[in-house]
Formats: sequence, C-alpha cells, structure tokens
Amino acid sequence: IEQAALTFGHTLLAYVVNAPSATEGARGRAIDLVSRELGEKAAASPEIVEVLVRTLREDRNPGVRKKAAEALVQLPPSPAIRDALALALKRDTNPAVRMIAVDGLAKAATGLRDPLSIETLRSKAADESEPGFVRVRAASALREIPM
Repeated sequence: IEQAALTFGHTLLAYVVNAPSATEGARGRAIDLVSRELGEKAAASPEIVEVLVRTLREDRNPGVRKKAAEALVQLPPSPAIRDALALALKRDTNPAVRMIAVDGLAKAATGLRDPLSIETLRSKAADESEPGFVRVRAASALREIPM
C-alpha cells in the first residue's frame, strides 16, 4: 500500500506540475503532498526528480520554485539534484531559493564528497554581489563539511 501511495504521488505531481491549466497554488500543493512522502528514507524515481528539477529551473513563480528546491533537498543527494541546485544558486532571482540551494549543495558535498558542490559554495561565499545572508549561509555550510 505504501509503495502504491508513493507511485500515485509521483504520478499526481507529474500531472499537476506539467498540466498547462494548473495554477501556481495547485503546483505548489502537489509538490507539498509528494514532499511529505519523500525524504531520506525513500529515493525518488528519476521521473519525479526530473519534474522537480524542471520546476526549479523553469517555473515562473518563485514560491513554486522554492517548494521544488525544498523537495529536492529532502532527497538523497545525486548528481542531477546537485546540478539543479548549483544552477539555482547561480541563476535564481529568489534569495530564498538560493539559500535552500546552499543547504542542498552542502548536503551533496558531504554525501557525494563532491568537489563541484564545494567549489560552488566557496564561490558564493566570496561573491560580493550576493546578499550577505546568502554569503554567510554558504560560508557556514562550508565550515560544516567534513574535509
């Protein structure tokens, strides 16, 4: 039953997020519903990761992008998730999304022993064009990564 519910959640998320008529609120609620079922204990299917990555990269609503980033950070780190979060940290205009991306990259750096994540965090910590709270978050994340 648990697996069936998770599969249904994946299908629901893909349908709602990809539906041209879906409102921003509906997309956000779908991500929230599936996020409750995901996490460290359950690896998401590649399809669900793809939907969340695409939502993070392309959705026009910053709140929906934030929810997608939060859902991705809950998942076990993977190269696809790392790449999406690194891109969000570099390009997303919403500071809240960038701060979540910092947390996810710190998790990837620790879980994957990933030099790309560490370098991206170092770059953001030193980037004077970033708001101070993003730079501080990146610097704090670097201090917590076991080297």
